[in-house]
Amino acid sequence: MTRSWPGWLARMAFVALAIQFSANVARPLVTYRVLQLDGGSFEVGVIAASFSLLPVAIALPAGRWLDRRREPPVVRFGAALFVVGVVPMVWSVNLWSLAIGCAVTGLGQVLAMMGLQTHIANNSPPARQDARYGLFTIFTSLGQIIGPIVGTAVAAGVPGGSGQLSTAPGFVIAGLLAVAAALSTVGMRTADPRQRLAGAAKTRVGQGAGIRRVLTRRGVSAYIYVGMALFIAVDLIAVFLPAYAEENGVDARMVGLLLGVRAGCTMLSRLCLPLLVRAVGRTVLVRLSVLVAGVVLTAVPWLHTPVLLVAAMALAGFPLGVGQPLTMSEIAQRTSAELRGTAMGLRMVANRVGQVAIPALVGLVAAGVGVGAAFWMMGGLLVSAGVLPGLGRIDSRNRRR
Repeated sequence: MTRSWPGWLARMAFVALAIQFSANVARPLVTYRVLQLDGGSFEVGVIAASFSLLPVAIALPAGRWLDRRREPPVVRFGAALFVVGVVPMVWSVNLWSLAIGCAVTGLGQVLAMMGLQTHIANNSPPARQDARYGLFTIFTSLGQIIGPIVGTAVAAGVPGGSGQLSTAPGFVIAGLLAVAAALSTVGMRTADPRQRLAGAAKTRVGQGAGIRRVLTRRGVSAYIYVGMALFIAVDLIAVFLPAYAEENGVDARMVGLLLGVRAGCTMLSRLCLPLLVRAVGRTVLVRLSVLVAGVVLTAVPWLHTPVLLVAAMALAGFPLGVGQPLTMSEIAQRTSAELRGTAMGLRMVANRVGQVAIPALVGLVAAGVGVGAAFWMMGGLLVSAGVLPGLGRIDSRNRRR
């Protein structure tokens, strides 16, 4: 992995770390802010869904734009949008202003991450994509580790009104890190689009035709679904674990630690990714990762002590880290060079459509049954991905350069 660490990848890794840190400072604090504004489980789910509303409409056009242009401007614009979205979150006095802030920050995060993922695909030979996506997701995991720990610690350490957590300082920290991410993209180098597309078709492919070409490639739809299931599970843990902990008398600092343990084990699995692939194979590894994580998460509603919750987050976090880099690599390698932006856009659309619909549905069920139902639904989603057909390997000669 060290041999595939060029200078542009180091800069990209910092941007990924900063964006994920910012998002993971903000997301748990949003849940606490909803509860402070007299919201319940349903409102928590709806506000979580607002994080994905704008990306659903924007991701595909942005992906088509990326197909023929450079990626760093999209990354920079996404980081700047995240900063804009933090502003109404800092001064949120009602659920509407909080939802607006979540929607804008969600769009910013998606544009930045989609640009970074396309950047790797367009600047890496297929043989190095597993390692480079693994490195990329290691830094996103690092952001997921330190983000909630810092955010909840700051919120608990700064006194708020009526003994409540003070969420505003954490939102400010998230905005400042996003500013650093935007500045870091200045001067970021990438492959010349003309060189990258030299062997591609000369005629411009329309958006509809491009989508069809991507989705009809063998296995792409299946890997998009698996990636979506993993993405939603990680997101729902960040959203509903604070509510579950509050219901069971677990304080905010412990919630930050639990989310950090989950992300730490996720990062550990990505460090071990080359060894795991060699040991069991890519397809088996993807299936095992979602099945094991799904089973563990369904057990969470029966765990009420911090020690057992730490164990569950560790056992779920390790397999949750395996699937994402492998699904990104598979989608990139199964897609032709002139449609990689479209493929990453489709991946983001699937993730965000799920992030709109599923948290709202989970919140609705949890409002009637209890927060524990959220973890049963996460587990069911992951298990469905684990038994999905179409994840088999393709011949190396058919992989797109």
